[in-house]
Amino acid sequence: KDAISSLLIDDALEGISEDQENVGAPMPELRRHAVTALSNSIANAATSSALLNDQSSFFADDVVPAVVSDLRQAQSDPLMAAASARCLKGLVSGNRQSPAFRDDMKRVAAECDAAEALEKALEAGQRGSSDLERESRRCLEALS
Repeated sequence: KDAISSLLIDDALEGISEDQENVGAPMPELRRHAVTALSNSIANAATSSALLNDQSSFFADDVVPAVVSDLRQAQSDPLMAAASARCLKGLVSGNRQSPAFRDDMKRVAAECDAAEALEKALEAGQRGSSDLERESRRCLEALS
């Protein structure tokens, strides 16, 4: 199971890395699937804490800023923003064996003004996307 999770994370990270230049542009469907796959892998109980810790600098340097940027696009792409909120929630609350990992992800999220982006995504969700509203609210709770 860890090998499958590792492959899913590797595939998701590759998809995010390839699209890193276009973070501010409307997100393609492939990127949304990559973030969703990454989120599911992080949430999966079979994912070992060692696997997340091995990739912690990538999550801190690339993934957290990318998903916060995606949250800022909530008006134009609520599905991507919901997937990004779910992913960020997993990063700031998912690795129970490593409080240092969670604290690092929370620190990076704060540096990226994730709470502000989530508040705006929550407002956008309240105007028409229950999935975005729910995921933004859950992520805000995980950050507090």
